[in-house]
Amino acid sequence: MTCESSVAGKRIIVTGAGRGIGRAVALHLVNQGARVLANDLDMDSLESLEAETKTGPGALAIVPGSVADWHSVEGLIATALDRHGGLDGLVNNAGVHYTCPPHKEQPDAIRQLVEVNVTGAIFCGLQVLRVFIDQGYGSLVNVTSGAHLGVSGQATYAASKGAIASLTYSWALDGQSRKVRVNAIAPLARTRMTEALPGFSGTAVNSLGEVELQTPLFTYLLSDAAASINGQVIRFNGRELSLIDHPSVNRLRVTREQWQVSDIHVALNGPLRDAQSAPGLTANLNDKQHQ
Repeated sequence: MTCESSVAGKRIIVTGAGRGIGRAVALHLVNQGARVLANDLDMDSLESLEAETKTGPGALAIVPGSVADWHSVEGLIATALDRHGGLDGLVNNAGVHYTCPPHKEQPDAIRQLVEVNVTGAIFCGLQVLRVFIDQGYGSLVNVTSGAHLGVSGQATYAASKGAIASLTYSWALDGQSRKVRVNAIAPLARTRMTEALPGFSGTAVNSLGEVELQTPLFTYLLSDAAASINGQVIRFNGRELSLIDHPSVNRLRVTREQWQVSDIHVALNGPLRDAQSAPGLTANLNDKQHQ
């Protein structure tokens, strides 16, 4: 590993570090010499993680608490600054998930998911960006999902991850003049989440990579080697690396001085018909592979 791609000595917060990808990333960063502050609601999983990192070249401290609580996040940031004297990176990973057809959605489940996945990500991102923008450097890595392109039975989760993609685009613009980078990863790995998904049981789950395969991408984006990478959403399954295109306004335009309902019908079923996108993640996957 080159000096530029090293995270040795960097001070990094990882939320949702108790299990899955968050845990794997925290472990990898410590093994690469980083000083990690691990956050999760589950104290038992944090203590297990802490014990596992005792002999690593880096260091790990645990800070339990909810990312959906503004004051809890304030305490997390304050602990990072007090303990390490600064902050270099955030892995904005904490999240929850469920699948449910739209006609069976329940308000309590919706509220919990949005509070953690969206509000929690915003609270963590905003408070860390204050530090980064003030000091003139820092790397924020959001965790989104390819599901934000549309997956049946996961609309609320997909919407929450679409919010993360939008936050990434906007925060990247907000921070770029201060050398603050904001990117997002849409990971696909074998976790408790994928094991619970319809269509991802048995052979399909076994075909997915282990969470540890995701860690080099997180490490790279947190390192100085990624200084030119900003505002990108990167899809990674441990084997294939690709970019998710930003939403954009199609270049094809139909112009009239005044529109009637019939004109709109003609336009959408005529010149704009071929420009319409098929909905869903699978419709957006590109079969072309590059070595």
